[in-house]
Amino acid sequence: MTITCHVQKVIPWTVVTPVVYRIMASEYVEEFFATGRLRLSSFAKFAQHSDEERGDPGEGKNVLFGTGKDQTVVAVTGHGFWAYVLCGTSSCTQTMFDAFGSQDAIRIDKTLEFGLAVAEKLPGYRSGLEGACVYSAGPIERSIDGPGLEKFKGQMAEKQIGFDVLAGVVGQIAQTDVYFRKSPSYAHQVEYRWIWNTDCRVVDHIDITVPEARQFCSRATAADASRWSKAADPVQTPGS
Repeated sequence: MTITCHVQKVIPWTVVTPVVYRIMASEYVEEFFATGRLRLSSFAKFAQHSDEERGDPGEGKNVLFGTGKDQTVVAVTGHGFWAYVLCGTSSCTQTMFDAFGSQDAIRIDKTLEFGLAVAEKLPGYRSGLEGACVYSAGPIERSIDGPGLEKFKGQMAEKQIGFDVLAGVVGQIAQTDVYFRKSPSYAHQVEYRWIWNTDCRVVDHIDITVPEARQFCSRATAADASRWSKAADPVQTPGS
């Protein structure tokens, strides 16, 4: 009898995610640490906010531009109708606290574990992702090819484009970019966000209780921001 063993090489690798601050009124910060209560918002809700820091009517809306060998696809899309969102900033400064009208925040120290804890308590959860926002004013541009594009071209010639084929081509162009792109006018927010996709169209917001998420967080205030920024000042040496 011959026994074949396959030994897979293990490569140690660590991903360092940023510390993220969810700045909000002290009463909500206190409630989170007392009970785990957390409010998740939506792209539709972002468009309704009247103040310029929280409001963004362009959230989830994108222009897609895909180019194939002999085909160009242009689409205007809306994404995030089935997703709940939580946003924070990786910039812990007094200016940022002032911009959001509070001196208190939830400091999320482990973003991955935090996002997974919320996912386990969210009704209808299907998939999720997290990451830093990208600030760009232009369309999302990407080269596209493959069987999906060929089917699209054939159906377009027959003027009978199936939704699944159309969605596949749009997905090739969009990928995950559509969830993280914002106007350059918001770049100062240095935003980091979590997206939780569900199996149904979401309402403006949802309140859930996730006490398990608290272990991945700590409390931060504007006073901490001031102290940390001073500690980070470079040491001046003679001749520098």
